[in-house]
Amino acid sequence: MYLFRDILCLPKKLTADVTQNQLVGFDGAPAGEDGKVLGYAKSKGSAGNEITIGVKGTREFLSGGAINAGDDVISNASGKPIVAPEGAVNIFGTALNSAANAGNSVEILLK
Repeated sequence: MYLFRDILCLPKKLTADVTQNQLVGFDGAPAGEDGKVLGYAKSKGSAGNEITIGVKGTREFLSGGAINAGDDVISNASGKPIVAPEGAVNIFGTALNSAANAGNSVEILLK
């Protein structure tokens, strides 16, 4: 398993503070619950600053809950991946391995 493998990264000016690996929306703020995900913050950043966002490839995240390999994922309110419930509209990736609990490592294929 790779810790990360980026295929595409983009610069983004932040509108809110983000932590490293937090899911970031198109508005430059943490993605939020089932929010549209541009990608993940490759580093910590403050509102008004520009950082690099990983948008395509794979990335290892700390999960927001239990996830099984093959599950589609969305962002939770904290900007961490969780299983996409029925009716979720902003699926941003697919889990490549399982995470038994919140805080466990899970590799996500970013779509």
